[in-house]
Amino acid sequence: MTESAHDSLGDRLDRWSTENAVAEALGTAFSWQVLDVASGAVLAGRAASTPRAGASCMKILTAVAALRTFPADHRFRTEVVLAPGSEAAIASDGARNKPVVTLRLSGGGDPTLDPSTMAALARDTVSRLGDHARARVVVDEGLFPPANPAPGWRSEFMPIEVQPVVPLGLREYFGFHPGEAAGLAFAGALSARGVDAAFSGVCRMPEVDVDVDVSELRSLATAESATVAALVTHMLQSSHNPTAEVLHRMVAIGRGYEPTWAGARSAVQSALDELGLDTTGVVPADGSGLSRDSRVRADLLTDVLARVCSRERHPELATIFPEGGLPLAGVTGSMSAANDWFARPPADQVRGRLWAKSGSLSGVAALAGIAIPAPGRYRTFAILVNGVESDFPHLMVRRQLERFATIVLGVDG
Repeated sequence: MTESAHDSLGDRLDRWSTENAVAEALGTAFSWQVLDVASGAVLAGRAASTPRAGASCMKILTAVAALRTFPADHRFRTEVVLAPGSEAAIASDGARNKPVVTLRLSGGGDPTLDPSTMAALARDTVSRLGDHARARVVVDEGLFPPANPAPGWRSEFMPIEVQPVVPLGLREYFGFHPGEAAGLAFAGALSARGVDAAFSGVCRMPEVDVDVDVSELRSLATAESATVAALVTHMLQSSHNPTAEVLHRMVAIGRGYEPTWAGARSAVQSALDELGLDTTGVVPADGSGLSRDSRVRADLLTDVLARVCSRERHPELATIFPEGGLPLAGVTGSMSAANDWFARPPADQVRGRLWAKSGSLSGVAALAGIAIPAPGRYRTFAILVNGVESDFPHLMVRRQLERFATIVLGVDG
């Protein structure tokens, strides 16, 4: 459908919003905005400045804050250190009973440790330590304060949707004790190398060894995370909540805030302020959008995404778009046809022309992204729905969000 003075994008969206099927699926508490990136003109909007729950669309703000805080190639470090006093134990390797050394696995912000990483850490540790000692493995979670749920998290979210937020974790771990799981995995990797190793618990460096100078700790092995760009891409493509929450905390540390929920919220807001954005009413209560307390505005999302499109002014945000961070509608990640997005006519016409992040919670649905209605033309859009009457957004809701996207692109029949 071609736009005209008599049939503007705003007119078509207004007509769509009054359809009975839309009211049935979305209720009445929703807002949207569509922005032309080149001119900055608002092409259509409805209650766009009203703060609403954005569900996983909040991950767009987490991604922007992370890329504004760290270089795209920055990596977080997990380290194995030898606790003070263990050197004497190593020196007594002639004793009948093998001495026990204490190895501290120190989390530095990597939520995606895997068996190959643990194997490499064990290999390097043994090469420095030798295989003559028994090892007691403790996990240091002291980079973050003690884990507690975000304000607004429902109890049933844990441990499947999200886990306690600690500064290290195993990729695709689902449980209440990510630090313990990492410690057990490392101890197992050491055992595979011939070391008599056992996991001994989780500690917090300042609390356990208050009289120990950190500079006295002897580093045995380090492992670096994937790049921040890769972590952001993983978070956006698969809507990975644990990665979002660790990045949320690391943004706080990177910006000099306390790595608490309140500190991370302030840090994300400071990153948005740097971009010249109005954050009135915006509440990044968590990094994933699972919190019922998080709030965002449709106009803020379109403004953020317009900056993402401006590669000349903001090359640091290129990971999000066009480098593949945002899922490609009907093709990749959580927005793929395999996940039942943009798989049916006319919505299938959107494939390859729209990059977006969706969000859903009980009573909440959202979609925000970047559309290319014609070569060289970019539109950013966001729709936030907080009036879904069903307990969880269902297929009728998704079909209406797809309709919205087809109208934004001008391919609605």
